[in-house]
Amino acid sequence: MHKDVQKKDIVNTMNWELMYHRLGTLIPELDMKKYVDMFSLASIENGIARINYKGSADLEKFRDSYGDIFDEQLSWAYGYKLNAEFFQDKSKLPKNSPQPKNGAQPEKSVQPGTNKRKKGHSGQIVAAILILMAACIIGAGFLLFWKKPVKEVFYQLRSSKVSEDIRVIVLSDLRGEDISEIARRTELLDPDLVLITGDMINDSEMSPEQILYFANEIKDTASVYYVFGEREWNDFPSMDSSYTLSFDVAEGTSLFNECDSIEINGTQVDIFGIPYMGSLDQLDQDALSAYRDFMSNDTDHYKILMTHAPYIIKELEEQGLPDIVVSGHTMGGYMDLPGLGPVYDRELGLFPEDADAHDYIGGHYEAGSSNVIVSAGLASLGIPRFNNDPELAVIDIYHY
Repeated sequence: MHKDVQKKDIVNTMNWELMYHRLGTLIPELDMKKYVDMFSLASIENGIARINYKGSADLEKFRDSYGDIFDEQLSWAYGYKLNAEFFQDKSKLPKNSPQPKNGAQPEKSVQPGTNKRKKGHSGQIVAAILILMAACIIGAGFLLFWKKPVKEVFYQLRSSKVSEDIRVIVLSDLRGEDISEIARRTELLDPDLVLITGDMINDSEMSPEQILYFANEIKDTASVYYVFGEREWNDFPSMDSSYTLSFDVAEGTSLFNECDSIEINGTQVDIFGIPYMGSLDQLDQDALSAYRDFMSNDTDHYKILMTHAPYIIKELEEQGLPDIVVSGHTMGGYMDLPGLGPVYDRELGLFPEDADAHDYIGGHYEAGSSNVIVSAGLASLGIPRFNNDPELAVIDIYHY
């Protein structure tokens, strides 16, 4: 891996007490006492937080009523995506109590000699091949048409430039997902800044008005910035200055090779937006000049570059990269195979993640002193995802 480009794991920072206080604003006091007061954290491993429950109330009722809220707040407080797995301390259970449903099940005994395989039957071999072929077809259809849930993915950064913590949410490649549900979850995460990095619409399922709706929904929660992807350019050529004006009225800001500055929690933040029209050779001299000014002016400000496709990053490395770069477009390589990485990119082909070539496909990278975060996108249907869930990216920037 290139010495200047290192893929980073999500940092784990635990804060059970913070989560407890947040839950107290979302869950009735009676249920807090009945359930959450009786919880203790046993372990965290592979994204699973094992929670010991020493009470006597019905855990299934808690899971049904508050499971999603608990997982969201657990992930928020600990700094990365966690799912809670509850179990009950057996020493506290009556002798005749049933075992927890998610507990380990006893192994079934198998009597020897009761399931001998018959050999030499060609019919069975043909049937097995047909079953395998059918499974492959069904599996391919499942990957294409199964609507996978969007997951929050948490990234943590530190900078001496920020006065107080800043939370940024990155949304990319929506393509027909429920924008009202994304707005609800965005508000729940309580960001300071929302960066929309393009391909949020298409000609059959999403319209520009829905993005205006989104900006209106969260305008009291966070500042919203939008940069176009190729779908905005190709599917909606009418998204011209009149749309930009409408977006501004909806309390958002569209950026076209230009910079805007905003104060967040006592920190001056400069944001530069570069749209993507479907071509790798798109930076003209005016855009490059504006980008150089963005990088050279007010160097004490925290600087963010937002662009739809990460390919442009390589073109800008000679000019220098800002504190953080956010993008989407690649869909995280669609499928992520263990040991092989992302499988496909539309511009770079098969197995595209090449650190020596500074190719950014999905996740968090370091490029010198800059951080690059490429969202896997929100879309699910029609995309053969494997080990690569649709992503609502949450970036927490802490002072150090």
